[in-house]
Order: sequence, then structure tokens, then C-alpha cells
Amino acid sequence: NEVLKLVGNSNTDIIFKYDYGKNEGYSYISESVEEILGYKSERFYKDPNFFTSLIHPEDIKKIAVTKKAFLKQIKKNNQTILRYINKSGETVWLETFLSTIKNKKGEIIGISGISRNITKQK
Repeated sequence: NEVLKLVGNSNTDIIFKYDYGKNEGYSYISESVEEILGYKSERFYKDPNFFTSLIHPEDIKKIAVTKKAFLKQIKKNNQTILRYINKSGETVWLETFLSTIKNKKGEIIGISGISRNITKQK
């Protein structure tokens, strides 16, 4: 996580690591999330589903509902472009690239990702 902090704190993109298992949730989310979405990173640590709750209602159907389906979706296409609603109620377009994290047995134990604000291009 130290490397993630170094990269994340010097980057304008949202960089994150989400762990599965008994301690499911974000183990890292860059502070740039506050600049882009208006919420402090602590909010995402406290509520693992908070990021998903910010997805624009019309875009929520684009993501898989179950973890199994979501991981299958990442395998097929690791890029998503979704609209999110920031703290001030504005729409923010994020292009996100995801990758799975596996243990030595090859089991998926989490995901890492980077989300770029592409609102100006839209």
C-alpha cells in the first residue's frame, strides 16, 4: 500500500485497491477522490458500497450486480465508462480500468483500479 500511496498522492486520477474476504472493502483509495467526487477517502473506507451508490441511476444497469458476475465482466472488458453524481449533485464521467488481484493459489482476493475524470471530453 505504500507504493499506492506514493503514486496516488501525486496523481489526479482515483487509484484504489479493494479487498475481498473477511475484511472486505477498500484497503486504499487515493485522496484525489475528494477533488473529483467531493467526498473524503475515509467515507469509502467506512462504507465499501459507497462508491457504487454514487453511480448515475441510468448507468447502474451497466455493472454486474453480484461479485461473481462482476469479476466475469472484468475478465471480458476491464474498462468501464460510467457517470457518477458528485457531492454537489453534478454529473462526473469516470473511465475506470480494473484488474484482479490473485493469491498464490490463483484465487481472486481483490481488485485494483484507476479512474480518470473524462467529464471535459464528454
